[in-house]
Amino acid sequence: MFHSSIDWLGGWSDPDLEDRQVLKEALEQYDLAYDIQEELMIRVREWETTLRLQYDRIESAASKIDVDLEELRDEEEDEPEDETTE
Repeated sequence: MFHSSIDWLGGWSDPDLEDRQVLKEALEQYDLAYDIQEELMIRVREWETTLRLQYDRIESAASKIDVDLEELRDEEEDEPEDETTE
């Protein structure tokens, strides 16, 4: 929806915008696109906050077990994990 609003806004030429009705439609589309953008920014900020909190938890856990997160990232993914048998 957001992408199509932006496309529609860019679809009018400057002479088109000199028509009062087209100008009104363009303004309505602009307002809609701006509102969507604003809502997306709120969601992105919320997501960023959540990610930071989760990373803080990961860092805390790593600190408790004396694991360096950068080294952990660099470990090969195909290393076998420790498995316990029941």
